Amino acid sequence: MVGFGVAVLVQVFPSPPSATRNASRSLAVVSSHLTSFYVDIISDFLARSEEEGYEATKEVIDTRLTELFSEINALVPRIKMVKFEPSSSPFTCSNLLEIETCLGRILESLSTIASVSPALTDSYKKTLEAQTNFVEIQTVAGIISVFTAVEDTLKSGQPLSEVLPAPLLQNLRTITGPSSAINKREFSKDIIRDENWSRFVVALMAVASLYARIDSLVLTVKETVGQKYHVEGLLSDSV
Repeated sequence: MVGFGVAVLVQVFPSPPSATRNASRSLAVVSSHLTSFYVDIISDFLARSEEEGYEATKEVIDTRLTELFSEINALVPRIKMVKFEPSSSPFTCSNLLEIETCLGRILESLSTIASVSPALTDSYKKTLEAQTNFVEIQTVAGIISVFTAVEDTLKSGQPLSEVLPAPLLQNLRTITGPSSAINKREFSKDIIRDENWSRFVVALMAVASLYARIDSLVLTVKETVGQKYHVEGLLSDSV
């Protein structure tokens, strides 16, 4: 009878929704959307040539960015509700806000890449690829796997794997100067004023910031939920 009574009470008075669970899972959804956006950027980068116009693409990108930024900004009030809820979850208002900030900064880098890369000439695209490994399969697979791991952790609260394809900044190659990007021409004021060169530099900085910000996200999530699958003696540059 006692068990039956408890079951009835649970049905009549279900547990209130968890603000912590809602916030962490909402961040997981954002991580998933960033993954999709990143994949679309890479696909467009590989498929588009400089002869193709990008005005239509720009409109689509602008609309999508507005939606993504709005989605991230809308999470802040929800996350702030977490501080009023007692919980045994590793997620707190403070660390969820840190994760939200990391995701927002990643979106800023992606937005710059998405806006600038369609306007790059083919030669500058090749230079960007060569200096950042931007479209190497290992880089793309690594970024997707990091986003997926973070998404799963935000849903479950389980520790993040110690071994991940990070730091991503190691994908940047040594940049010795502009010679490869400007066909051996002298680095001069004319080059600095060149719009194509300026776009390339902006794209290069955006890719570098993307790698650094994803690395920062991994560290932040690991500090929040901990790590698992520790491999003793593994020589790795993983975060």
